[in-house]
Parts: sequence; structure tokens; C-alpha cells
Amino acid sequence: MVSIESRKNERELTVTHRVRWREGGVRPTVCFCTRDHGEAAAPLAERFAALVKLNGDRMPTRDQLDPFGLGFVLGPVRETDIAGELTVTDLIERYISHRESAGMERAPIARKSAESYRAAARRYVASHPLGARDARDPELTWRDVLGWQRDIMAAARPGCRKPLGANSANNLRHSVLDAAFRWACSPRSGTAPDFTPIRTATNPCADVPVPQLVASPRKDIVQTAEDYAAMLAAAAAVDVEFAALVALMAATGLRISEATQLRPGDVDLERCTISVWRHWDGSEVVDGDKTHKVRIDVPVPDQVSRTILAPRVARGGPLLFTGPRGRRWSNSTLTDRWEALSARLASHHRRSLHLTNHCMRTAYITLLTGKRMNPHKIALIVGHSAGKAGGAPIMQGRYVQLTEHDRAWVRRQLAPYFATL
Repeated sequence: MVSIESRKNERELTVTHRVRWREGGVRPTVCFCTRDHGEAAAPLAERFAALVKLNGDRMPTRDQLDPFGLGFVLGPVRETDIAGELTVTDLIERYISHRESAGMERAPIARKSAESYRAAARRYVASHPLGARDARDPELTWRDVLGWQRDIMAAARPGCRKPLGANSANNLRHSVLDAAFRWACSPRSGTAPDFTPIRTATNPCADVPVPQLVASPRKDIVQTAEDYAAMLAAAAAVDVEFAALVALMAATGLRISEATQLRPGDVDLERCTISVWRHWDGSEVVDGDKTHKVRIDVPVPDQVSRTILAPRVARGGPLLFTGPRGRRWSNSTLTDRWEALSARLASHHRRSLHLTNHCMRTAYITLLTGKRMNPHKIALIVGHSAGKAGGAPIMQGRYVQLTEHDRAWVRRQLAPYFATL
């Protein structure tokens, strides 16, 4: 049943005529507003409603609308409206464009932005034979997606020497392929006048079994001054430049993607602070930290500032820390260094420490928390969001700031742990 609802905006003195009808499982709506069409808005709405009724309560075709000057309802003729092969890679790009045009800035789960979504599609779908398959082909089934999933888990990750883990493969399938195919199978993806979806067959990702998820091993943190000394000694035996990077991360709580992007201009030797402005998101260097905020004035213990930062600032260059080839540390090289560090700790010290780069950040926050530092001030240092529940946490999260006294206090608390540098 086609209906016309008219609503008046008293402030702007405009009238919107909404033509609505039920078509399958959706209820399409087409609006004609006097702000856009003037006095012709009401006649256009009545004419359009009549065409919908004549077409059996279905969206009229372009040939039916054009003679009455209503072709604009379907928008301009686009190349994507023309029948033809649509590859899986093209489908993903159309899905991303749809989300962007709908004002959905954030991409589905496990993808931080539309650009990272595109990067994942280029790395894992476009480079695989699945990316060239016709997305409309009913012969494209869960077995093809399962084969793609096995392939990306068997091959080495781009820029790394190790294959993709089960958790990462599951996230990629869910966020890259499944999200695009679910949209393609829904009426929202239809470009034809009758809202026929892009893919009329079933979603090929629906019955793909989840890969066997691998439980992460327990991760340790350094806790005592002896632990810090053992860790720094083992790192120095592996690689001197790597040891300097580890020491700075342990002394400041920086993420590895932020520490490897530090530049000489980010260091203030007089105040013993560093400014964090950028990090590596996996495809490019972006401004701000991973919470999309710019953090400044992170305190650095005096010993770390003198022995690690000062010589590198004096040396100059684009980056404070560089890999063996004089460029930004690569993920594969860092992974090798961390494995060598763990092996040395396991073979030469009284107990094995399973350390990852993020364990430095965990240990840093744990240490400051144990020193009874205000949690909102810790959040300001490490770039976490402040508490959101309750009046007092919100007030403190908005108004509490770090002072020079706080930074000096942090440096004094950390000094004993880096006395061996």
C-alpha cells in the first residue's frame, strides 16, 4: 500500500512529502521537499506514488520515470548499474564506498578505518585468486572462501617471515569478506530499481568454519630492578640499537609503533621529556597515537635521557632509532630480536621471562600504579582514555593535568630501574 506523508518544518517553512510503500522485507522511502522542488514537490510526490501503484507496489524503472521527469529519483546513470562481471575485489571497494557515502567513517570490526580496510583487501584478497572471482557467481561457495582462509594462514604475512595466525585469519574473514558479502546479499546493495541485491546467491562466508584459534602464551612483565637489569643486558647482547629501543620503551611506556617513529625534534633534553606525535599503523605513518590523540611531554628518566636520547639527538638523522639497514625497524626484524632476547633470558638467567614489546608498556603502567600515582595522570602519560563512569572520574578525566612536579616524580621513581645503563 503506497502512502504519502507530509511534514512541515516550521523553522524553515518547508514541506517534505514522503512516499512510502512495502516491498518484500523493506519499506522504501522517497522524499520530495519544497526546499528542493518548490511548489512542484506535492505534484511530483503524487505522480511518483501513482507510478509505484501501477508497477505493483514496486520501484518503477528508469524508463517509466524518465517521461514524467522523475528519473532523478534513481540518481545519475552509473557504470556500476551496468550488468557485467563484478570481482570480489571490486565488491569490497563498492562496500567501502557505500559506507563512506552513508557517513559511516569507521569500518567493521578489526579494521580501524576505511583506508586500513582497503589495505587489508589489497594484501589478502586482491593478491589471491579469490579476488578475481565474480562476486555474483553462484558457484562461488564456502569452499572457495575456506581455501582462501587456508592459503593466507599458510603463506608468510606481507613484510613478515611468519604466517598469519588463526585469530588474525578469522578477523580478516569476518571483517573483510563476510562484511562485504553480507551487504551484497542485502537489498541495500541493489542498484536496480527493484532493489535486487548485487548477489542473489547465498553468502559464501556463512558456513566457513572458524579456524582453530591459538591460545596466546602467558606473557610476563619485568617487575624488579634485577629483572630490568637482566632484560637490558640480554637485549644489549642481541643488538645494541635494539637494546636502546627496549630501554626507552620500558622507561616511557611507549608502544613500539610510536617509539620507532620518534625523531630528534621530539626530544626536549632540558626537561627530559619526549613528544609523541606519530605512529606506524601498518601501512603508513600517521599523526597522533593509536587513540587518535596527540600526547606530549612524556617524562624520561635522567639516565635514559643522558645515555640514550642525547647521543641520538646529537647524531641527527630522520629517526632516533633505526634498524640494521639504517631505516625504520621492520616488523620481521623486531620479531627476530624479541625471540633472541627471550631465548637469552631463558638460558642465562634464573627464570624465563616471556616478553613481548607490549610487555614493556604493561610493566610501566603496573609500576606507576603500584606507586599510587593518580590513574588519570597515568592515562595522560600513556594515552589511554580516562574513566567514563560516575561524576568524579569524568571530572578528573577532563580537568586533571600533568605538572612538572608529576614528571619529576615519575623520573625519580623509575631511576633505580635504569641505574645500570
